[in-house]
Parts: sequence; C-alpha cells; structure tokens
Amino acid sequence: MSDELEQLVRGTLRRQAAEITQDSLRHHDIRPVRRSRVAPVLLVLACVVAVAVGSVLIYQGHTASPLGTPPGYVGYQWRLTEVATGEANTVVSQDIRATASFFPDGTVVLVDSVNALTGRYDGTATGFGVRGIGTTLALYDGRDPVRLAVVTAVDDLASGQHVDAAVLGETLTLRAAGRTLTFQQVGPVHPSDLRPGPSR
Repeated sequence: MSDELEQLVRGTLRRQAAEITQDSLRHHDIRPVRRSRVAPVLLVLACVVAVAVGSVLIYQGHTASPLGTPPGYVGYQWRLTEVATGEANTVVSQDIRATASFFPDGTVVLVDSVNALTGRYDGTATGFGVRGIGTTLALYDGRDPVRLAVVTAVDDLASGQHVDAAVLGETLTLRAAGRTLTFQQVGPVHPSDLRPGPSR
C-alpha cells in the first residue's frame, strides 16, 4: 500500500472514531428484548383447563372424593323412596322395605322388599357394578304395582350392568336400565344388615 493511501485510510478512521462519544453510545437505538407472553398465557390456560376438568369429574364422579377415599354411598344403608322411568314415577312408602347397603369391604346387600340379594360391588369413576349375587328364594304372588316396580328396579341393580351413582347430602340417586332410583340415607351399615329380613 502506498504512503498516500495509507495516510488517507488512517485519517478516515480517526475522523469516524472521533464521532463516537459516550452520548452516542448511550442513546444508540438498541431495542430491548421483549419477553414472550406465550408461556404465561399457556400456564393460565392450563390452570383453567385443570379446574374445568376437576369440576367435570366432580359432577360425573358425583362424590368425587380424594384419591383412595371411598365414594359417599359406601358405609351406609339407603332406603328406596322413589322409582322413576320415562313413563311414570312410583313413590315407595316406608312399609315397603327396599334398601341398599354398601359395606367398606366391597359387600353389597340389596333388599327388593321380597328377597335379599348379596354380592360384591366394584366402584368406578361414575358409580359401580355388582357381581357374584346370591339371593334368598322367597316368592311374591301379589299384584301390588308399587311392590312389583320396586322388585324389578332393585333386581336390575344386581344384573351386572353398570350403575351410575350420585350422592347429594343424604340422598343417593342410582341410574340403571332406564330407571332412576332415589334413596334416603338410613344410617351406617351394621353387621345385622348382612342378614336382612325382607317384609312380605
């Protein structure tokens, strides 16, 4: 490189360097890095979805208990008070003894006012299923429509199909075979409930 060219380059660099000051550096247009708002939004949405799913499970599970806690119907005897179908609602008077007793060990005793049906129940997220049913062999040859409706409805609970269960306070609602059975809580189960004596 010639001396003249070298001096020209150095002079240009000195002038550019002289133009760089602290103020020019301080006010240089450096845009701040914007933090993404996507992650916080996704976190909020995840919380909302979790709450919504929990609410649905509480509704569908009906007693949505904490993990490992038995459903609300377990440990109690319940008396049948009403049988509803798509065609009619049948109110069950107290003189017709129809009950459902759910023992913590998985034993269920269903009394249809004529016979006692004893077996096992398996809890699900929305109710239970009944298996291994044994029954007393009393006969009913009457024609009382209420008792006949009760016998049919309670016996259907023991047919092995899934039963939807909902507990609200001291009311238990069971749905199976197109019927809705409403029960009122009698009290905690007792060993004597394993050997019921149905009314005739």
